[in-house]
Amino acid sequence: EHRENERLDEAIIAARRATSIDPDNANSWWQLALAVHDKDGYGTAFPHFKKTMELAPSYAYGWHRLGLAYKKTGQTEEAVNCWERATEIDPERVDTLKLLLSTYREREKAGDEEKVFDVLKRIDAQGELATAEVNQLGIEYHKRKDYYKSIIYFRRYAAEAPGPVGLNLPLFDVPLSQRIMRLS
Repeated sequence: EHRENERLDEAIIAARRATSIDPDNANSWWQLALAVHDKDGYGTAFPHFKKTMELAPSYAYGWHRLGLAYKKTGQTEEAVNCWERATEIDPERVDTLKLLLSTYREREKAGDEEKVFDVLKRIDAQGELATAEVNQLGIEYHKRKDYYKSIIYFRRYAAEAPGPVGLNLPLFDVPLSQRIMRLS
């Protein structure tokens, strides 16, 4: 209640008291992490998020937030591990999947190309794929010589993309005049 009413100092005091009364209560540590984060940011809240996850290892959103704390403090590999853990627990966490996607792309580590492909498919299954990501998924299917699926995604991209970009995609059975009319 204190945190919701932006009385962060009181929220921190109450949460610290709760963690001292019952140090094994994950919710108390979670409330402390959230209050400290709201007041001072991830760097200061990091140990409280970590303690929460020690006590509640099946809490997907907790892994999501711990991953953010790691990322904000420059620990990318640990962030990825947290987000992968979160999506193992809750495979439909689109916010976590999008963080994984951007981080896999940033770090360009060996083996991440397959992970990018997997995450793109999972985001698409949730209906949350951005237009540029639709094109990327088409490219990924094409690289794997799954031309039928690549055409599906290229067509979808052409339909969603603003401007003349869609003219460059293989729409095989759509006459050029219809492609041009769509742009006007």
